[in-house]
Amino acid sequence: QLSVTFFTGEKVSAGGKIRVFYPRSVVIMCDGDFLRKVALEGDITCNNQPRQGLFDLVMARPMPPGQQAFTVTATPPDAIDDAGGNIFRVLVYTPESKVVDAAMDVKGNKVQHGITVKALELIWSASQPGRPTLVNVGFELLEELPAKNPPVVSEIVVTVPPTMEQTVTRASHLEVLGLPFPFREGTWLDVKTPRQVKLLLDEKKVETLEVGKYRVAFPILLPTRMPKYNIFHVSLCERNPIAGDNSTCS
Repeated sequence: QLSVTFFTGEKVSAGGKIRVFYPRSVVIMCDGDFLRKVALEGDITCNNQPRQGLFDLVMARPMPPGQQAFTVTATPPDAIDDAGGNIFRVLVYTPESKVVDAAMDVKGNKVQHGITVKALELIWSASQPGRPTLVNVGFELLEELPAKNPPVVSEIVVTVPPTMEQTVTRASHLEVLGLPFPFREGTWLDVKTPRQVKLLLDEKKVETLEVGKYRVAFPILLPTRMPKYNIFHVSLCERNPIAGDNSTCS
């Protein structure tokens, strides 16, 4: 899923639209179940124009000011070969096709070769506002990693949405489901950041990671009001090039 989020100070009347420009080498699908509205309300019609590298989301209801979010289904290419590079643009239009807000030259994530994964469905134990709950997230490895020069996966980082917090304080609070993770010897869990659970992996053992489903379950505290950007991220990260937060997880 390609997730898009932005803030706008403008109210857009019914019939307005969100236009997203994307690299033409990326395959976008946004009709029917390929589109998830997340924070958008009402009926949404997606008009995709792959030759132009853009799609429009036409909104049947007004869009209020504030944070907005949605996802579409995207398939990345082997390499971004567009003349403009790996760049996205998001524009907000009135029903009269007047641009009232925009985010330009947004750099896309790096295309990682040699690893084919897909996200698994998010599972909740309960969803009462202001109460603790257990979330279950993960990914499925669809193909074996290449024997020659496999990609380095050093960390798996789960990031929860804004205003939510993970409440893991020890390793026993985290339950591994499905196939086992090749954790590092010694310290393999980092929960110092309230919105993240970091799993530190044995990079050598990852090279022979078994095809299949990998899941973890851990407790979080829900806010009294759910955020508009209600999206969980599961990031497979390379070796950290510098001390501190792993820049390859973004």
